[in-house]
Amino acid sequence: CDTGLTAFGATQIFNTSGCIGCEQVYCDAYGDSTDDEWIAEVGSSYGTNASGASPNGYEDFTGGNPMILIEDDSVSYNFETGYSGFSYSEVWQVYIDVNRDGLFADPGESSLQSPATQFSYTGNIAIPAGTQLGTTRMRVVMQYNNPATACSAGFDYGEVEDYCVDIKAKGFVSVEQRLENDLQVFPNPFRDRLNIEIKTDISIPASARLYDLNGKTIKTVSFGELGSGTHRFELNTGEQPEGMYLIEVQMGDHRVHRKLTLLK
Repeated sequence: CDTGLTAFGATQIFNTSGCIGCEQVYCDAYGDSTDDEWIAEVGSSYGTNASGASPNGYEDFTGGNPMILIEDDSVSYNFETGYSGFSYSEVWQVYIDVNRDGLFADPGESSLQSPATQFSYTGNIAIPAGTQLGTTRMRVVMQYNNPATACSAGFDYGEVEDYCVDIKAKGFVSVEQRLENDLQVFPNPFRDRLNIEIKTDISIPASARLYDLNGKTIKTVSFGELGSGTHRFELNTGEQPEGMYLIEVQMGDHRVHRKLTLLK
């Protein structure tokens, strides 16, 4: 039925999902070939994005869950390369549109550059004090053997990925960070066995994957559904050569990484 016009109601304020601040048009950047190497994973203790090789040398992930950075602090990020065969040397670079002007050219917006490496790379991304909180765009560039600018369009080998990044206030602690803080993997260095201790105050499924720096999986194990409390597991790693390894512990939708050293 129609009762006619009514007076205005109270104003309601709400937020929509998506990357506010990422809708601007940014410069093109892409690699000409991802046949041999590509970005396989980007992430931190706050969340991880795994991906395959894009045929266009570029992927736009700004519609997914935002990456997290902290104002006046740094966050450790892990970068994994995918290879179709031989492991080539790659240089990683991260650009962040800190002032949200649609460019990556301002001072402080080149946030990370790795050395040339054939292996996974872990580095800290720092956000200056006084940076505006909220979402903006982060660009990750991986190029064969040499650094690339944020607007490198058509470089020979490698890939570019764009993300929404949410800059949080200093002191922010997420569910992922609590899980990171409550996970212990020891001893390190280790020989043929690892202890994994998980503390949780919620019911959560958990598993672990041990892999080498080329991304080859050495061992996987499922711990099943864990109830509230502290849980300890022993992982027999078997006969492996000395060197650096990574372990990924997945708890629910969250993954935590630790770098380990194996000694004989």
